[in-house]
Amino acid sequence: VQISSQSTIVGPGSGELRLDADGLVANGATAGLDMILQDQFLPFPVTLSATAMEAAYDFPISASEDPQDMQFLLRLDDLAVGDDLWNMIDPAQALDRTPADAVIDLAGTAVLSRDVMNFLEFGMAIDMGETVAELRSLDINAIELGALGAVLQASGAFTFDNADMFTYPGFPKPVGSFSMTLDGLNSAMDQLVGAGLLSPDDLFGARMMIGMVATPSGDDSLSSTIELGEDGSLSANGQRLR
Repeated sequence: VQISSQSTIVGPGSGELRLDADGLVANGATAGLDMILQDQFLPFPVTLSATAMEAAYDFPISASEDPQDMQFLLRLDDLAVGDDLWNMIDPAQALDRTPADAVIDLAGTAVLSRDVMNFLEFGMAIDMGETVAELRSLDINAIELGALGAVLQASGAFTFDNADMFTYPGFPKPVGSFSMTLDGLNSAMDQLVGAGLLSPDDLFGARMMIGMVATPSGDDSLSSTIELGEDGSLSANGQRLR
């Protein structure tokens, strides 16, 4: 018999849930989170905490020939796990245990050929191999990730040609650009080697791959701009890769 339990305490917050012809809208925010997870397969209770959480979703559900707006947002502040888990993963304490932060803020448009809430028709269309949804555009308003002392920041925008599934086989052709900066990556990778989670050979290979698409912009700082052209080209920092 599997025995497990979970205890969750959340701080003050607010939320909204709405479902109508315009789409599914769900959002919520809380000032804090404390969670304890226990399971017979875990050697100790796993604790998880965050000082703030926010999530928002807005997706179309009605069929339309016109592109419809959609949105996705996720934010976690000071996400931390307990020392017991850290000590199991990193007994030498080589890793920076500063709580992590994450922001993923996306928006875009999509076209639906079927009503999602018509479950029978929607499911049958999928079973018959029909494309029931087409992504037309994606705006990366912000991606911010911070962990192990490293910080990634990125943004960009793309449109998608759903009539061209050949340039990138199986995917609609994207056109647009994506820019990012990454601070502290070398230090984070050195920590992973020190913790035994990454071998020196893996580290060398990873740095070679990163060097192909990113350029130094300061002390342990990298930047990159990826461009996907109308002609199917792929460039990194002005250097054509495809």
